[in-house]
Amino acid sequence: MAQRVMVYKRKYDGHESRRFAAQVFESPREGWLATFSDTTSDASYKQGQPVGRVEYRYVIYLLSTTQMLTASFYFFETGDLHSLQCDVALPATFSGDEIVFIDLELDLVADGAGNHYLRDFREFATNRERMAYPPEVVAGARKALLECLRLYRRREFPFDSTPQTLLRQCLEQ
Repeated sequence: MAQRVMVYKRKYDGHESRRFAAQVFESPREGWLATFSDTTSDASYKQGQPVGRVEYRYVIYLLSTTQMLTASFYFFETGDLHSLQCDVALPATFSGDEIVFIDLELDLVADGAGNHYLRDFREFATNRERMAYPPEVVAGARKALLECLRLYRRREFPFDSTPQTLLRQCLEQ
């Protein structure tokens, strides 16, 4: 049974970068949280402002509670993949009806055709200084970005067929 939650994406200094309503449900992997959002009915906010119309309809989020990775999969209404993003982030926490993760800027982004790139190196460098990331966080973030790229290129979890399977299960309920 899915539980309604609010997911908070924060920066290292604690300020909210994004929040969205979702349903959390049983994850296919230990150490991961799985959520589902329908952009036509679930509220989403970026820097405190409502997010307007988007090209995709559904979102599956896989948030690690043990690794520095959070993966977002954006789907068209047809169920085809629009795009994905893997945020390097501190492990997610889940308490009551809130999931929180701390974004560390570094991302892997891919379109539905598989074209991918890494981004936000300048933001990472700036925030590393401004927010005083400890050396172990910096080293962990770099390692996590490389792990994300490795998993994506090998089509290993969470970049295997799991997000599509989860979307189908959510839509069948």
